[in-house]
Amino acid sequence: LLVLDEVSHAINKGLLDLNQFVAWLHVAMPRVRLVLTGRNMPPQLIGLADEATECEMVKHPITQGIFGRWGVEY
Repeated sequence: LLVLDEVSHAINKGLLDLNQFVAWLHVAMPRVRLVLTGRNMPPQLIGLADEATECEMVKHPITQGIFGRWGVEY
């Protein structure tokens, strides 16, 4: 199992090349169980996925102006 947390951000910001990542996925997928996370996942990656889930904020302190808290968000 390999979890690539927030990998979509690295791709969307150009830190990781999408085409190279997709090529690597085709090599890795038969041997490794992969979990990719992050908002705004590129459609190419969703197309390759067996499962895709989107989470929605129901209630969060940020709506009250409380931003990142030590020990919780970082």
